[in-house]
Amino acid sequence: MSKRRAKVAKVKRGYVETPEGQIHYVAGGNGPPLLLLHQGPCSSRNFWKLLPLLTSRYRCIAPDMLGFGNSDPSPPGVRFEDFARNLVHVMDGLGLTKAHVFGLHTGNKIATALGAAFPDRVDRIVLCGLSHSMIASQEARGKAINSIVSNFKQFDSSLSEDEAMSEWASAFSSIAKIWWDGENLLRRDAGMDRFLHIEHDLLDMVQARRSMYATVRANIAYDLIDDMRRLQSPTLVIELCSPEEDALHGRQGPTLMQIIPNGRLATLENCSTHSIVWDAGRIAPLIFDHLGNSPSHAHIPPGTA
Repeated sequence: MSKRRAKVAKVKRGYVETPEGQIHYVAGGNGPPLLLLHQGPCSSRNFWKLLPLLTSRYRCIAPDMLGFGNSDPSPPGVRFEDFARNLVHVMDGLGLTKAHVFGLHTGNKIATALGAAFPDRVDRIVLCGLSHSMIASQEARGKAINSIVSNFKQFDSSLSEDEAMSEWASAFSSIAKIWWDGENLLRRDAGMDRFLHIEHDLLDMVQARRSMYATVRANIAYDLIDDMRRLQSPTLVIELCSPEEDALHGRQGPTLMQIIPNGRLATLENCSTHSIVWDAGRIAPLIFDHLGNSPSHAHIPPGTA
């Protein structure tokens, strides 16, 4: 417990005023700035295990995207390009001229949008995620995402009472699955951290409920291939692999290496949706290597990093 408190004490929480609204963030460490962009429907809590590993070398800033965590709501019809523009405003508010960027799942698309539209504000990029989040084809990615988030329903003030009740019931179903998440509750190796992780996911789901549908639609509408081709920054792709993902979608890394002009690939085996927490110790060294220059491809088997 004392170790956890020591780590938490080093993290600063704050808000940045932007034209799109207030953005909540957590930050810690010293060195070159590194933005950490979370997945949906999460927040900066995504990085509670990874951030302390990175702060020894970088000034880490993990914002809650518009509509997530403690940040203000996202605008109607939000696009990933809007998230990217908002991040530039966050950087301006924090006095950052340029930064490295790490993006997880939804965050890897927003990191791509940021690097494509604002190359002068981005140093090096790390795109991380399970194979389905790396599908470059817009049509194929849409099918994969829809199959995973089909339970998300639109929320807005114009819903009829019946539609609102349906959305409310759908949200409860998602929350109930998190509360009794067998994959995490049965992780005896995680100790009490498993309960803290579930609490984080519960809080994130409640806070993201009104924005998640619009973000999924933005994900499906996003032209990832076009923006990846425009990337000028050295870019590392960390593909989180698993037998289930291999069977459903196949590995995407080699295809992405044909698209990203200055790309490198690393693969992590036997990963899960929660790898950013439980495999943070395997992900951090890959980030260190890329931001400090390393070989063109790294394949890291489980338990070796």
